[in-house]
This record gives sequence, structure tokens and C-alpha cells, in this order.
Amino acid sequence: MRILLVEDEKMLAETLRRGLSNEGFVVDVTHDGSAGCGLPRKTPTT
Repeated sequence: MRILLVEDEKMLAETLRRGLSNEGFVVDVTHDGSAGCGLPRKTPTT
């Protein structure tokens, strides 16, 4: 499963990304809400 993580705190985002990745998720991270809104349309589904 693929997850889009939008978090402006970079250290928190990295901790969450790492934990989710360790559980088998594919994690896309962005630090800006506006940029995050466009990502689901640009990312191919798997």
C-alpha cells in the first residue's frame, strides 16, 4: 500500500516514513500541504 505523508516537521516526517516503510508501506513524503495536494494525481497507482 502506498501512503502520502504531508508533514512540515522534517525530523518527524522522516521518523514516520521510516516506521511505515519498516511495516511494508511505500511512503511518499512532502513538507508542504499545497505540494501534497497535487501528488496523488501525479503518482501512478500500484
